[in-house]
Amino acid sequence: MNDESMKYDCQVIQDLLPLYRDDVCSDNSRRVVEEHLKECHNCSSIYEQLNNTVMDDKLYQEMSGVLEKHAKMERRHSVTVGITIGLILMIPVIVCLICNLVVGHALDWFFIVLATLLVVTSLVVVPLVTEHKKALWTCLSFSVSVILLLLVTCIYSRGDWFFLASVSTIFGLSVVLLPFLAGSISFPKSIRKQKGLFIMLWDTFWLYAVIVMCGFYISMPSYWKPAFEITSISVILPWILFLLIRYTKLTGLTKAGISLILFGVFAPIISDVINYVLYGVPNWTIPHADLLVWNNDTVNSNVYLLILVVFVTVGIVLLIAGEWNRHGKRH
Repeated sequence: MNDESMKYDCQVIQDLLPLYRDDVCSDNSRRVVEEHLKECHNCSSIYEQLNNTVMDDKLYQEMSGVLEKHAKMERRHSVTVGITIGLILMIPVIVCLICNLVVGHALDWFFIVLATLLVVTSLVVVPLVTEHKKALWTCLSFSVSVILLLLVTCIYSRGDWFFLASVSTIFGLSVVLLPFLAGSISFPKSIRKQKGLFIMLWDTFWLYAVIVMCGFYISMPSYWKPAFEITSISVILPWILFLLIRYTKLTGLTKAGISLILFGVFAPIISDVINYVLYGVPNWTIPHADLLVWNNDTVNSNVYLLILVVFVTVGIVLLIAGEWNRHGKRH
């Protein structure tokens, strides 16, 4: 029997056994434990039990089976509820169909009711019956059902506004929903790291599509030039802010400071720039500001001046704080 290994109490060795098993003890502790296990049958037996993971594996399998069974029950319950709601929503559809046929009308406003119920279904039933990517499929089905509702309403009213309304709806839904759904969309590997750029390009495309549809709808030759000029000027700031925040390696405070300065300069002059594009006459509002006089002639000028001063001042403070923080970390 090795006196050096057996001079340690079994309780000490047993405390070291978990560390020994996980290979996180020191070399000296490992040597002592190994020598002790060669001589001590009781500690060796405990170590063998510690290494026996059959029971742990069995418990893990049973736990996984219980969780999986519970998940299946929940999915089955959700699908049942979704189908039940769908069947309930079919009742007004059937009633409207019968009433429409009884009074001898063509199936006109019946399709409006049907499309409206599809919108409700997309928000209530789809999340219940969809197993994966619920938010994505709910938003897609909602968008399609809204477009369908616009189509049948336009046909029923014999209007010519469907394309304008549908393009505007797609643009609005994209601006609001796409940033939140980007994580659940399977992008190609080549652009997976450029989701933000893709969203900006997508929204910009649909914005110009809205401008084009408006031009076709109003049929005014003088519309096109100022419409595209004003739209192009308006998207400059969002694109600059996006490129600044997404692709520059500046600190967060520095980016915030530059963004506030850009907004503080852009916001007060955009109306004047648009008026210049429309009428060709420069008329700057801020020079007419008088903070001591607030009336119809000065209120806009005063508000624009305050926006300029406040945002630029806060932006400069953040820039200084960002540079101070950066130099402090460097040193």
